Amino acid sequence: MRLLKYFVLPPLLNIMIGLLGLLLWRRFPRLAFAVTATNTLLLLVLSLPVTHWWLEEGLVQYPYPTLTDASRAQAIVVLGGGRITQAIEWQGRDTVSQGALRRLAEGVRWHHQTGLPLIVTGGRVLGSEEEAEAELMARVLREVFLLEDVWQEDQSRTTADNARFTAELLRSRGMDTVLLVTHAAHQPRSVEAFAHEGIQTIPVPIGTPTDKPQGIASWIPRAERLLNSAEAIHEYLGQWVYRLERWLAND
Repeated sequence: MRLLKYFVLPPLLNIMIGLLGLLLWRRFPRLAFAVTATNTLLLLVLSLPVTHWWLEEGLVQYPYPTLTDASRAQAIVVLGGGRITQAIEWQGRDTVSQGALRRLAEGVRWHHQTGLPLIVTGGRVLGSEEEAEAELMARVLREVFLLEDVWQEDQSRTTADNARFTAELLRSRGMDTVLLVTHAAHQPRSVEAFAHEGIQTIPVPIGTPTDKPQGIASWIPRAERLLNSAEAIHEYLGQWVYRLERWLAND
C-alpha cells in the first residue's frame, strides 16, 4: 500500500504518462501529442521555485513557539524523517537523513532549553531494515549530541503510527502534551494525527518557507524543486487520505 503513493507523485507519475504517450502515438497521434505536451508542462510547472513556494506556503499553519508556549509541554517528540542506507561515515550502517538530522538538532536545542525528556519515533518503513529509524536517531543523539537518556518508539511505519504508538508511550507515563518537532509542511498532518490519539501538541516547525521567490530565477526549472513539490503534494494527499480513513472508520 505504501508503494502506491509513488504512482501518483512525480517523477514516477510523469514517467508513466510519458509511456502512455508513446503507446498512443501510432494509433492516436493527436491524443498522444496532447498527453505528452501536458506531461511536459506539468514537469515544467512542478520544477519551478515559485510553484514549490506556493505549494508549501499552503501547508504552513503554525508559528514558531516561545519558551512560554513550551511551558505546557511534558516531553519533546521528534518525528523520524527517513534514512541513508549503508553510510560510509557510519562504517556501512544506516543513519538518519539530512532532514531527520535537522529535526534532531532542533529537538536537542529544545531539550537544552527546557530540560524535557526527548522521544524519537520511527520504525522500519519497509519492514526489512535491520534497525528502526528510532534506533538510528538515538545513536546519533548518543554519539553526536552526547545525549544518553532518550525514549524510543520503534514500531511505527507512518505518521499515523508515530502518533498512535507515541501516545501509548506518553499515556504510560501520565503525559498528554508535547512539543512536536518536524518540518513545517509535515506539521498539519502530524498535529491532526496526534490530536486523533488524544495528545495535545505544541508544534515546533522547521524549514518554513522564505519570502516568495522573485525575479527571473523563480521561473527557472530546477531538479530539487521538483522533489520539493512532490513532497508538498505528498503532504496534501496524506491529509486527505487520513481524513478519509477516519471518516470511513466513523461511518
